[in-house]
Amino acid sequence: RLKMSKYNQNIVFNLAAAHADIREIDLGIRMAHYSLSLNRSHVRSWHLLALLLTSQKKYENAIKAIDDAIILDTANLRLRLTKARILSKMGFGITRLHNTTFSFAMYLIMESIAQQNIS
Repeated sequence: RLKMSKYNQNIVFNLAAAHADIREIDLGIRMAHYSLSLNRSHVRSWHLLALLLTSQKKYENAIKAIDDAIILDTANLRLRLTKARILSKMGFGITRLHNTTFSFAMYLIMESIAQQNIS
């Protein structure tokens, strides 16, 4: 039996991404799940899984996946923007989107400005 290393996990993730690129969504989802079974803290796998689930309109599951990614990488704006897009597809208005993304984006902008002023 092949021993799965971190290197093998990256191969599995890349296979999941390749399936996504050629619109083999079901296979992409299976490979993303397999990638996560090898490394539960692989943020890119969680993000890809959320995108694939969104493409199948499985929004609740996509939100769970993107929330797991956000827990692992709280400063990743791309993940928060993905969550905002999913919520938008679910029909949530600007108030909910504001709470999940806009406030965080403004915080990052203000922090960047503050860092520039200090330098």
